[in-house]
Amino acid sequence: MNGRLLEFPQSPELPSLPVHAEQLIDDYQVTKTEPSGPGVEAAMRVYMATLESDAASFQEHSDQLRELVLKYNPIQLIRDIAVRAKVFFSYSEAPDDTIQTFGAEAKIEHLLGLIFSGPPGNEKLDEEAITTVIQLLERVFSGAIACLTLERLAKETDPNQRMCEVAFLLSMEHLYDRMAGYEIHLGEISQAVFEPQRATYLQELGFCPSDITRLVREYRNECSSKLKSSYDAYFAANQLGSDRDLYLLDKVIRSYNIAIRDIFVWTPDKLATTTGLPVHEIRSYLQKVSKTIGVQPDYRTPLDENIARIFPVLKFSEEIFIVPDSWALVNGMYQWLHHYKDAYGSSNFKMRYQADKSAGTEELIYQTLRPLFGPQAVFKNRFYPRDERHLEIDCLVAGFNPIVIEAKSKPLSDEGRRGNPDQIQKVAKEVARNSFLQTAEACSYIVEEGGRHFSDKSLKASEKLLPDEIGVPIEIVVTMESMDPLTMAAQSITQDDPPREVWVTNLVDLMMVANILNDPASFTHYARIRGRLAGIDSLRVIQELDLLEMYLHDRCEPLLERIVDPELENTFFFLNYRDGRIDRFYRASSLGYDAIKPTTGVPSVILEALRHCSGNSSHEWAIVADAVMNTPRRRWAKWSTFVQENLGEHPFAIPGRTAAITVSPEVEHAELRSGAVPALLIPRESL
Repeated sequence: MNGRLLEFPQSPELPSLPVHAEQLIDDYQVTKTEPSGPGVEAAMRVYMATLESDAASFQEHSDQLRELVLKYNPIQLIRDIAVRAKVFFSYSEAPDDTIQTFGAEAKIEHLLGLIFSGPPGNEKLDEEAITTVIQLLERVFSGAIACLTLERLAKETDPNQRMCEVAFLLSMEHLYDRMAGYEIHLGEISQAVFEPQRATYLQELGFCPSDITRLVREYRNECSSKLKSSYDAYFAANQLGSDRDLYLLDKVIRSYNIAIRDIFVWTPDKLATTTGLPVHEIRSYLQKVSKTIGVQPDYRTPLDENIARIFPVLKFSEEIFIVPDSWALVNGMYQWLHHYKDAYGSSNFKMRYQADKSAGTEELIYQTLRPLFGPQAVFKNRFYPRDERHLEIDCLVAGFNPIVIEAKSKPLSDEGRRGNPDQIQKVAKEVARNSFLQTAEACSYIVEEGGRHFSDKSLKASEKLLPDEIGVPIEIVVTMESMDPLTMAAQSITQDDPPREVWVTNLVDLMMVANILNDPASFTHYARIRGRLAGIDSLRVIQELDLLEMYLHDRCEPLLERIVDPELENTFFFLNYRDGRIDRFYRASSLGYDAIKPTTGVPSVILEALRHCSGNSSHEWAIVADAVMNTPRRRWAKWSTFVQENLGEHPFAIPGRTAAITVSPEVEHAELRSGAVPALLIPRESL
């Protein structure tokens, strides 16, 4: 059984843009552009009329919502609205409610922004008022979307359409999306960035940011446990029917209401008891990330600058703080730190913070890839000679297809996230053009100059890290902070001809990919396909998650075949959110449920055999790994039958027959053997 406690309605969708049409590519939903014609033009007129109507009523609905919000007690309002958006019960598995709840955090943030505009009222909040607030919220956000869309359509004659598109998508993301990544990865990042300099942050801030994810997670789990217990008790008491104890039922209801209140009403003492963190550090933290009512009297619409984006906590008193969305503290941590650094940070703190972000990003890339490829193959901060200089590779993975990784920690300002082209260009230069030049230099040294030797920071002695025989290197650029619309369009922004096949992603997504594809064959294959897709300008992807899910489904091959079809030269493809397998896995894991990790469908024994043989860095290994990963899922479904019926006389049939896989009773460990085609031998004892 799983379901939402109280339903928070989905935003009414705008009509689909008439020049777009849905189609299935091997069961995967993709949106493609349609040629213009009378039908499209008529639909476009209806679409524009809807946008203009929503935009015209945007300010009126925004004023109505603010007037209504300021009538009521802010604590009651936040509790009764936020609970509909964020609180759910789940038994046996965590629901994939991404589509239903997407944007709920932004709407709660807008409500807090309106409360900050003050002064507060004290009228009693009833169900009718709650419904009206929610309905107005939907209309306000529909109006905001309409305003941004009309602004984008007005720039159709701009010569730099790709930049206009990136600016639009960033502004839409800024309006609606508050998720910086999955909890497990955000916690690891904050540990890597802040924990090595814990004393510095305690002295400067009064708390260490590395504690925030833990604080939120442990307190949330405590509240969830109490909420579930009270709900179970209420359910059990009600099952008794006419024999139920009304006193007990009333006690259970009070317990339930307290559990709901505790989710949103925080005190330093209560948090310290739950988490074990020092109470003075918790108090210092809550004081610094909170604001009082009346602090932004001019705030009206979600398109205005909202102080609640940086300060997501309402300070009710010196010891009581209202937290509408606890994960906003984690998702918005770096925005708050950027603000603090610029407004209050000492010069030493500013340098320390940027250096720690840079070092933490490089360290996490290194620590993420070491378990996949082995410590003998992954190297951090390696230098190579170039024109009487020594240039650095942030992370190098040795192999037949060496992986060259450049890390970037430069943030995109709030102004840039709102779609300011100058700010976007500034970061794009660092993330795309400069990074591409750096990875290109490293690949030139490896491929054109035959460079195989690298030195550490001391530059004293170089060491041979790469094999003599080398294939095409894989280039990856990793940003510390998420800025998907920008990273997904990096190749188009650089306007290289031909487009560079560089995989540009952010740190949380790299960690996600490495966690799902946690073996060298899968990760390398995905990285190469991901770079290839990045070089195709006709493909539009909003987030890494969508591409990874498609890769798990069919290795993206049907999409690759379709988008390079010459007959579809002027067609754009938009990859849509699919089935939420990865989201379900991480959400279930974060809530403590048993979670099934999505897979490529390749039997684990084969992936482990390839991992065992990956140390030889040979061309044969690369051929076998590619053959394995290119084999369709449906073919791997026959593996168990093959194992049961075959005693080693015949290899498992791989399409194209570029490699062979044989179950052998003669080998103790997996082996690679040369021949007409390279063969992977798997010990029968391992099955």
